[in-house]
Amino acid sequence: MQKISHNGITLTAFKKPREKEIEFLKSNYNFHPLVIDELAHPTFHPKVENHQDHTLLIVRFPQFERSKSEIKASEVENYLLKNLFKKSSLKPTPTSSCTKS
Repeated sequence: MQKISHNGITLTAFKKPREKEIEFLKSNYNFHPLVIDELAHPTFHPKVENHQDHTLLIVRFPQFERSKSEIKASEVENYLLKNLFKKSSLKPTPTSSCTKS
């Protein structure tokens, strides 16, 4: 977990979040339980969910793995709150890969 603060706004970044990071979010923030559940499972489509005090934004990006000549989808989840930005990034989803010809 990495935290960066500037001008009253904090970015907390997780790379491949594990149970420890998920528990941190559960105990320190009032995220909807379904939003927390998104961390544990890959999402196969972009998504925006607005909740009472936070927003979930999930986007997917292609990631080229040069050693295997494959393109895999990587997921970036953004949890937005007032003056706070949580980011979970680069969760490759092996089921959505394609091989370069």
